Amino acid sequence: MIKKILLIFLASLPSLIVIALSHYNFPLFIENSKSSYDGNFFAAAKQILETGGYSGMHNFPLYPYVVAFIFKVFGTNPLFPIIMNAFFHGLTAFLLANISKKFSSNWFYPTLIITSLWPHLLWRTTYLYAETFFTLMIVTSLFFIFIYFEKKKIYYLLLSSVFLGFSIITKSANIFVLFILPLFLFFLFYKKIKKNIFYSFKLVLIYVFIFSFILSFQVLRIYKETGYIGYSTSSGFILLNYVYPCLQTKFGCGKKDRPAMYESWKAFDKEMIDVNYPDSINPVYMSNVKKEIAIKLIKEIDLNQIFVATFGGYVKLFLHNFTYDVFWRLKIKSTHLTDFTGSFYTKIKLMLKKIIYEEHLMFFWLFSQIVLIFSRVIQVIGLYNLLFTKKNIYEFLLLSIFFVPILFSIIAMGTIRYRIPFEPFLIILTISGLFYIIKKFRKT
Repeated sequence: MIKKILLIFLASLPSLIVIALSHYNFPLFIENSKSSYDGNFFAAAKQILETGGYSGMHNFPLYPYVVAFIFKVFGTNPLFPIIMNAFFHGLTAFLLANISKKFSSNWFYPTLIITSLWPHLLWRTTYLYAETFFTLMIVTSLFFIFIYFEKKKIYYLLLSSVFLGFSIITKSANIFVLFILPLFLFFLFYKKIKKNIFYSFKLVLIYVFIFSFILSFQVLRIYKETGYIGYSTSSGFILLNYVYPCLQTKFGCGKKDRPAMYESWKAFDKEMIDVNYPDSINPVYMSNVKKEIAIKLIKEIDLNQIFVATFGGYVKLFLHNFTYDVFWRLKIKSTHLTDFTGSFYTKIKLMLKKIIYEEHLMFFWLFSQIVLIFSRVIQVIGLYNLLFTKKNIYEFLLLSIFFVPILFSIIAMGTIRYRIPFEPFLIILTISGLFYIIKKFRKT
């Protein structure tokens, strides 16, 4: 146990160092602006401490209560939950390293080290946002389901479902997992636990019941505040204000298509003009209206444009690095490819010239971009290795089902913040690729 605690602490150290650097050696973001934390989490947590609960639909309920607990123990400085992010990150690294052992016992320490030093995950721990905690909940759920298949103790299965439930009342990014995972678990239970259809179905029912029970708290909360049954008040907002404009943008977001944004706002205003109070201010009602408008507008988009925008959005999602976010936080001038005109090759040439002769701090971006592209190559090799290694194919499919559906909800949106909960999957692919390359070199 002492060894495990020590490993978690060591895995947390890089994040603690980054947090210390970003909040002390650089301008004090917490006091000077809200760039390092979401004021809604802060306000919700303080309201919980004062009244025992909080109103408002902006956030899913679990993380505000986590922040409130941290405030209760340590005080209401926003820096305390950010420091706790370091330990959430360290625990994520430790659990992911244990998951990697299901593929190879040699993967544990490389996974632990690489996860603890993963730049994007490290940087996000410096924010009071839910992503770091959300990622921990997903990885914890996956960890316990792997342990269940190894030890066949029912309480591990129950714990997996509990933490999956916790994840979906933290953020909605993995909501599509709920529709795919039970079907695959039924197959795995039949294959690995007991070749009995009814027994496998019973296990799936138990698993679904537990995360559904936890999910019901969010549904009940929304019903209590709005009078409508629902899971999220933001789905319509995301579809109309992000997905639709991004699908109308030539290669996805980045920057949203402004005419599409204005069109969506105009359609919403027109639809709401005759709506009476209290529906006119009801977040669930407005979300449903936005959802209907968004679906209607998306159906009118040319299929070729949808494909190009979706492909472009995912390319941006996977090929953008975190340094622009760093520059923005530190108020450092940065150069973007979109600042230049001409062909793609010309833009790259002009951008490199400006980096070399003028914007020297952009060398940090250039180095990060080269490392990122190199890591993507390794991850493609790792994907090939896992797909064609029949020994661990079920483990890989289970891993994929926990993470790949996260990409469904961010179609055409290339903002790298949305990549955070997907990073553990990329880390496993990186480890797989590295060991595959090492194995090939040893054979030559």
